Amino acid sequence: MRIGARASSRSDLAYALNALGRHQEAADLNATTLAARESMLGPDHPDTLTSRNNLAAAQQHQQAGTRRGRRWRGRRDRP
Repeated sequence: MRIGARASSRSDLAYALNALGRHQEAADLNATTLAARESMLGPDHPDTLTSRNNLAAAQQHQQAGTRRGRRWRGRRDRP
């Protein structure tokens, strides 16, 4: 399998993990994919930029989930 195809497969898996709410795993996989694409294709290649965007989206979902969790914990303690 080509290295580029592996990066694409990792990106697809990270997308699925993000959709399942497994944001930390998605972010980790997106970071790995980004590093691979930067070294193979350079920092300005469209696939590298897509990977950078995917990593940011996974991190944003992760932060939003953390905020929701804090709000939920605060509500459940109320009578």
